[in-house]
Amino acid sequence: MANAALPFDPAHATEVFSLHYDGQVPPCITATQPAFLGTAAAQVGYKIYVLVNADGVHYVGCTRTSMGARLRLGIQRFRHPSGAYRGYQWLKQPALRLFVFPLPLMLLALADASNTKLSDLAERIEAELVYAVRTHTGQWPLHQTEIHFHTFPDQPALARLTTDLAHQLYVHVTQPLPVATS
Repeated sequence: MANAALPFDPAHATEVFSLHYDGQVPPCITATQPAFLGTAAAQVGYKIYVLVNADGVHYVGCTRTSMGARLRLGIQRFRHPSGAYRGYQWLKQPALRLFVFPLPLMLLALADASNTKLSDLAERIEAELVYAVRTHTGQWPLHQTEIHFHTFPDQPALARLTTDLAHQLYVHVTQPLPVATS
């Protein structure tokens, strides 16, 4: 694989939602776009998601399902833990922002050309993003409980691209929100 640069602009490729957990039964999360209608977050397909507030990065995840389905599972398991999975422990945090990043088509094509499983690709970006949080802050994401590492020793260019992408995402999700003007 050639040493290709990944054309990525996080400001245009990432969807951002404000989340609030109301603690009611059944639980409800309100977002700036209810049910993520009309967004990439609503689609099935690999994506990275990151939960952030003023305290820092709380959680980094990857999923193939819609964000609505993924959040419902995390909320359900938070309220009723099952086995080792305890659901989203970050739910009660105030002023959360959810960043949702669908994997770029170019990266998906590179993975396909190299016979790399998309789940491994998404998990590698997730792990690299978690590690970027650790590198920049000295601590892991505040509610991260698990990550899956994939090294891609036979695909060094793809490994570099995913690492670079994770660092770009870290910079994007840790920037302060623009101040609204009246």
